[in-house]
Amino acid sequence: MALKLTQKTETVEKDYQGVTLVIARSNSHAFRAKFKKLRQNFKRNQDLNKLTVEQDDAIMAEAYAGTVLVGWKNFPGDVPFTEANAIDLLTNDIDVREFVSEVANDLSEFIIEDQADLVKKSPTPTAGA
Repeated sequence: MALKLTQKTETVEKDYQGVTLVIARSNSHAFRAKFKKLRQNFKRNQDLNKLTVEQDDAIMAEAYAGTVLVGWKNFPGDVPFTEANAIDLLTNDIDVREFVSEVANDLSEFIIEDQADLVKKSPTPTAGA
């Protein structure tokens, strides 16, 4: 039996101004792979040292869309969640992007409080001790 300190969920739903955002952990393999690919694509075409703040924000918004921001509910005008719509939102609303980033980087948001999952192995008492 393996020891396990925490049980985690992969996504959480958080309210942001009446819209429920479905947010995944930022250290997921999907996010890291997508972010790396986007940076490599940029690097092929330009020097990363010349990356502007706007270009950096655009890369982050695209990397988050579909990997960190993975859904929403109650979006005004019934706008469906698509990766393209998520890129648009994360690019054009820095407050939403910062909110998503804060939640995605806060491990405590993804911990399920269940102490029963923590199994402690202790020495077996010996007879006559």
